[in-house]
Amino acid sequence: MFEDIRFANEAAANRNAGGVVVLIAGRGVGMPGDHPSEAFEFAADFEFDNSGSSADLEATLR
Repeated sequence: MFEDIRFANEAAANRNAGGVVVLIAGRGVGMPGDHPSEAFEFAADFEFDNSGSSADLEATLR
């Protein structure tokens, strides 16, 4: 399990090891992200919205 995948080669290594890529998005709105590691230039296998409360996210993940 990789908890922080930022590049396509890391996503590929995770998938090659039998893993999936999960994007939990929504909390970083308005935050600067001009570093190459923030580009997220690969597809996630699953994506979850985290713009609500922690209870909302927990309900979504169940």
